[in-house]
Amino acid sequence: LVSLFGEEEIVRVRDAWSRMDEGTFHEKKLGEHPLMVQQCNSYLEGLPVECWHDNGDERHVEWASALEAGFEEVRAELLGVLENKRKMEKANNAWVGPLAGEQVANAYGSQWKTLGLFDREEWDEDNMKLFPKTSALLHSSKVPMTEALFAKMGAGSSIKAHSDMSNFVLTAHLGVDVPPNKCWLGVGDERKYWENGKVMIFDTSVLHEAANEAEKDRYVLMLRVWHPETTETERAAIQFIFDCMADEALVGTNEQVFAYPALAEQRGKYYKKMLRKL
Repeated sequence: LVSLFGEEEIVRVRDAWSRMDEGTFHEKKLGEHPLMVQQCNSYLEGLPVECWHDNGDERHVEWASALEAGFEEVRAELLGVLENKRKMEKANNAWVGPLAGEQVANAYGSQWKTLGLFDREEWDEDNMKLFPKTSALLHSSKVPMTEALFAKMGAGSSIKAHSDMSNFVLTAHLGVDVPPNKCWLGVGDERKYWENGKVMIFDTSVLHEAANEAEKDRYVLMLRVWHPETTETERAAIQFIFDCMADEALVGTNEQVFAYPALAEQRGKYYKKMLRKL
């Protein structure tokens, strides 16, 4: 990490990685409400905690507004795939449950399912082709994302209070097919309802819960986005950690370590070329 990104620039990342390796658990009470608690096992020091982020904030407004402007295309594309059995059969890992362990699965329940588009700089090429307009919109909007997926919440289901255990990414939802006034999300001490065509941005390191009280499923475009107070160097360093966890050979030798920036750049160019063809 130091060889690639410098010592001073990534102090918070190195400290966070050390604490996680030691099994340190961060918990901070933010208020009197029982959900006003931040919990993390992956924690960058000094990042401000806001349960809900304002879409109009200059840190978010450009990409959030672009997503809302493209809502109709996203909705039409999702509904078109859902209604076409042949297309759905082409989807990769369509409507799978949580993959983050038993505790997370218990919180989300059996009725929360996802269909992935993007994860840690890797696009799902099969699903990108199924959702070309959505994928192109995410790219052109310059969303600072680490993950993008469609999330389905079954009719009459709920999600128990939990934390996503990391404070350097936020979560954003674009309402795509949402029964009006029946689907809510509570983060900390405030509850809001999903709306079609509207983006909500919130900090899922704070305890949060949700419910779909309608008689039909709820669909949102769900994004994990970098906390706006992380630096570009910190983001690159964390991405390097993600990539090393996926491929240990990246740190097999010094030569392989120093080849990483070129490999990361090559990956970016590859996907940009694919996105331009959509």
